[in-house]
Amino acid sequence: MTSTSIESELMDAMKFANDNCNILADHGFELVSSERQQSQFTADFQMFGYHNKTTGMQTTISFFPKWENQPSNIYPIITDRNGRKLPVEDLLKRRNREDLVVQLTRKADDTDVRGFLHAAYGAVKEIFATELKDIISGKVWETIPFDWAGYR
Repeated sequence: MTSTSIESELMDAMKFANDNCNILADHGFELVSSERQQSQFTADFQMFGYHNKTTGMQTTISFFPKWENQPSNIYPIITDRNGRKLPVEDLLKRRNREDLVVQLTRKADDTDVRGFLHAAYGAVKEIFATELKDIISGKVWETIPFDWAGYR
């Protein structure tokens, strides 16, 4: 994918987030930041920060544009008021909810970035209402052990 295409996807993601800044309001989260991040492992990506004033929880949703052989995806992380982080994808995999994980990745033949983002954020809302309901309300917290995959 060309740098122009990556830039176009990142701009589409920023426009989507700005146009839909209240998309997670049903769960008490408001958009508080949007910033471009650089990575030595992927193309630049866009990180959107959401905050829930009532619970002190934060959600970061990173949008990774299509790059080399990797399709676009979003990667949500929940952070509690103590700074503990919970990667949503890891939690879903641990709970055998691959059906929800796949909704966070754009299909290879899908050319509509904004349509993908709308569907992926819809999946995040569903995940918040079901799998993460007690976590984002501050009632419970789950720790996912890091899978070292033989690197230890």
